[in-house]
Amino acid sequence: MDINLSKESAIILVGPPACGKTTLGKMLAQKLHVPFFDLDELIQEKYQVSIEALFSAKKESYFRVLETQCLQEFSKRRLPSCYILATGGGTVISKTNRQILKHLGQVIYLKASSEMILERLSEEEQMRPLFRDVSQDMIKIILNDRESYYKESDGIVEVTKGQSMLKLCQKLLGGLHGTRR
Repeated sequence: MDINLSKESAIILVGPPACGKTTLGKMLAQKLHVPFFDLDELIQEKYQVSIEALFSAKKESYFRVLETQCLQEFSKRRLPSCYILATGGGTVISKTNRQILKHLGQVIYLKASSEMILERLSEEEQMRPLFRDVSQDMIKIILNDRESYYKESDGIVEVTKGQSMLKLCQKLLGGLHGTRR
């Protein structure tokens, strides 16, 4: 992990579904004593509907429009200088979204293998019904399609099978430089 994070900047977590963005984001926020935001939760709160229902009723393209609108509104909020934001797995597909994320803070890509993602998705089937019937080949296609977008991040962190999120959190905290106000 070759990341130089500042304690005086927001940390934006991107990566595929089930790579640990929300779990790691909450841990980092707790350890740093800063607010945590989850873009999927913000969308659900704003539109009073689950992500699953949005995908089911309106399809992905409609969801992506709402996602961008919500991210734009979030970026206009009066936010503290330090916070953690976990994005959705496909947030980076939109060039507009990638530009907003870069403007918000330091973007960190949580890189995970297709095998690990498939394992986590199958464990979380009840929580992620959109991925109930996804195969490893489909995950590889999704990762391949998004990889160049993820790599536009300021840093890449490998998330490996069996790796404790707490240890990953501690590694990221070890990469923080500067002093918090």
